[in-house]
Amino acid sequence: LGISHQTVKNHMTAILRKLRVEDRTQAAVYALQHGWVRLDGARG
Repeated sequence: LGISHQTVKNHMTAILRKLRVEDRTQAAVYALQHGWVRLDGARG
């Protein structure tokens, strides 16, 4: 994307703060619980 590691870190920090979660795992759980993403089952 042509953006620095620090820029990504800053964006992630802002997103986590807005969601009121501590890490990316909690953000993923939040997204699942709120219907933002869904799991379609096993693939392989």
